Amino acid sequence: MARQQGDDYQARWFWLQACALLDDLSKVERVVYEDDELKSFDDVAVYYRPGYKNEKGLQLDADFYQVKFHVTSAGSLTSESFCDPAFIGATKYSLLQRIKNAHDHCCANQINHRLTIYTPWLPHPDNKLAEVHSLSDGHIRWSTLAEGGDRSQSGKIRKLWREHLNLKNDGELRQILANVRIKQGPTLDDLAVNLNWRLKSAGLMPVEEGRLIHPYDELTKKLLMANMNELTNESLLEICGREGLIFKATSRAADVTSLGIRSFLQWTEDLQNQTHSMICLSEHFSGRVIKNINDWNNKIPNLVETFLRQQIARGGSYRIHLDTHSSIAYLVGYLIPEKIGVNVEVVQHSGRGRSIWHYADEQETASSLWEFIQEDGHHEAEESALAIGLSHNIKEDVMSYIRESMPSVGRIILAVPVSGPSSSAVRDGAHANDLANQLIQYLRAKGIGMSKENRLHIFSAAPNGFIFSLGRKMQSIPHWVLYEYDFGSGVIGAYSPSIMNINRS
Repeated sequence: MARQQGDDYQARWFWLQACALLDDLSKVERVVYEDDELKSFDDVAVYYRPGYKNEKGLQLDADFYQVKFHVTSAGSLTSESFCDPAFIGATKYSLLQRIKNAHDHCCANQINHRLTIYTPWLPHPDNKLAEVHSLSDGHIRWSTLAEGGDRSQSGKIRKLWREHLNLKNDGELRQILANVRIKQGPTLDDLAVNLNWRLKSAGLMPVEEGRLIHPYDELTKKLLMANMNELTNESLLEICGREGLIFKATSRAADVTSLGIRSFLQWTEDLQNQTHSMICLSEHFSGRVIKNINDWNNKIPNLVETFLRQQIARGGSYRIHLDTHSSIAYLVGYLIPEKIGVNVEVVQHSGRGRSIWHYADEQETASSLWEFIQEDGHHEAEESALAIGLSHNIKEDVMSYIRESMPSVGRIILAVPVSGPSSSAVRDGAHANDLANQLIQYLRAKGIGMSKENRLHIFSAAPNGFIFSLGRKMQSIPHWVLYEYDFGSGVIGAYSPSIMNINRS
């Protein structure tokens, strides 16, 4: 049972990569299942066309994935497990030895590469490996691993790994680890959900929920038995056509320019394959937390504005992928106000998959879409807070944060959809547009955010497609501050300020 689930996990990751072959902007040339060219690190290989560059602008020829599934969460990665063949179900070569063999092969054949360990498990929090593992892109932070002598915690890992690989010095170890990534994959079912929206967007048949047999799992086994483990654009279309797996999906119009903005890397690694141009801001964050709080109001706005000025022209049509914090989604909207006359649609992700949100200029609904509830803050304080609870109720978190940290806030406005908060509270772009319009009208009628004395503090739990639409309409409310929630803290009221009222000419 465990072996079967492991094979299915590997197969679904393979097909998730293979979908990029059909993206109209893809740089992927071929995708291989159990690559014969790299037997030591061979589960899934993705080869790129010449000229492809990674998120740091460096030449990248191939990504190699070692996919390791675990049936339960009762385990983790440690520095010791990297040296234990049994950890990956082997008897001879450890994971670290496989990494070295793959590194040596790529260097000998001049392949600019990345080696990614893809597994539901993460480094154990009490093991030093967790401290040297970056949550931004999964790389090994050599600056931390290099600290101290052989008796330090970092030094013990270096010594263990050097001796295990028979290396002469830390310099050799650093070269081997430079291209290694550790990525946490989702559950088997969640991977199937993620695969479904990629299949549909690539023009392949999604898998009906509740099916006992997953057709792509089975097709992978048959391809392997027939020694057909390599797919290109042409062979993928031929095989899926023969198997009845072609699905006609709406594609990007020829005159629409696809742009990407991301501030985290998980599930966004192939954004380059879906866009004409993109900007990656992940280096400014450790996971979802910004490294330097001051970057919210200098580096981040400056980088995003420069990117948008280079890419967007009046009268153009654009599809924007917003794999970002909500504050950046708002910022992008604010920097593309409605008055400049461009047609913009947003790629929106949800539990139902991926959809394209169009913000058509249609007749606004006459009915009220919001319920506004006012709560008292601090006595005689003049500033206001707005808690937008579209996806879920954030009242407790916001009230806790304001009472403990914001004595300047005198009133708290809870904005809740009349249908109640839920993951489906915003249907599409047109609905998001109507919600944003009514919210702006309410704020202007109350005079909120119109002066420094009555500054507006914005908290939200909402789809980025809505936050983007709201940002486009905020030009008339000049005094505001955005807040980000630390999802990993588990603490009530774990907010911190991010971007505040910027003025852009």
